[in-house]
Amino acid sequence: MPARRELLVASAGICLPALAGCLDVSRTDATIREVNVLLDNRDVEPRTFAFALALEDDDDDDDVKGTLEWDSRTVEANDSITATIEPPTDSIPARFYGVVDDVESTLEFDDLDAPDEEFCLYLYFWYRHPFMGDVEVERAPYLDCE
Repeated sequence: MPARRELLVASAGICLPALAGCLDVSRTDATIREVNVLLDNRDVEPRTFAFALALEDDDDDDDVKGTLEWDSRTVEANDSITATIEPPTDSIPARFYGVVDDVESTLEFDDLDAPDEEFCLYLYFWYRHPFMGDVEVERAPYLDCE
């Protein structure tokens, strides 16, 4: 019985670090080509959406390296547009910041589960979401660059 336990402990020591690399984009060779943000205004008046992408530091301590320039777009009433952010090729997104009418929302990019290749992120940034609060940001479940 002790031999089985030792084998299990030894196997876990080898397998768990290998599997952990599959869950975190910072531990893969993946690169993010672009972040596409659907700006969706469900209000009866035009709204200005301000947003920025924060980048993770390269030393694996989850510190934020910096924030790309803030961008803003005006979206007409009951309309939506798509904005594209192209992060530097050597960067890893840490979080997304969005603001409409002084109401802010932040989305953390924990465990992106990225492939070992180039991929794209898709985000929904809503004002007056029908089932949630005034300002909401969510990540879409797909990563293909199409």
